[in-house]
Amino acid sequence: MTRGFKLMYGAGCVVDVITGLVLDFSVKSLYCQTCTSAKARLGADTPEFDSWFEGHFGECNVNYTGNPGGMEVAVAEDLWDRLMDRHGFRYTTILSDGDAKTFKRLTEMEVYGPDVKIEKEECVNHVAKRMKMALLKLATEGRSVVLCLVVRAMEN
Repeated sequence: MTRGFKLMYGAGCVVDVITGLVLDFSVKSLYCQTCTSAKARLGADTPEFDSWFEGHFGECNVNYTGNPGGMEVAVAEDLWDRLMDRHGFRYTTILSDGDAKTFKRLTEMEVYGPDVKIEKEECVNHVAKRMKMALLKLATEGRSVVLCLVVRAMEN
């Protein structure tokens, strides 16, 4: 529904790089339309709402509490926690938007032990967006801009 630190939903998926098939996904939500309607109708802090919520609890769409910025980390934790049970293999690379929190958390988890490291790849679209915004900022400040492009050779 929104982006940034006001988001209500967060989603992540695991995609096979060869086939392009989605192998797994996780969705986190801070919002439940049914709860919102019931709060408006019954009142948020009423015994009627509390009684109603006891019956709704198992069906509630809210499955994440905390800062919206931490949703990406929670989704990644879900995907990495259940990977061996569901698929019997390891994810070794995360394609990220540049947010260091998710990669840092996965590294701390040491899912495969201390000897196997998870690698981080930057999403080209996010890198380009950050570069564009930085260049626009420099241009609006009246500075000269020199563009340096670094290309990393892909390993076979």
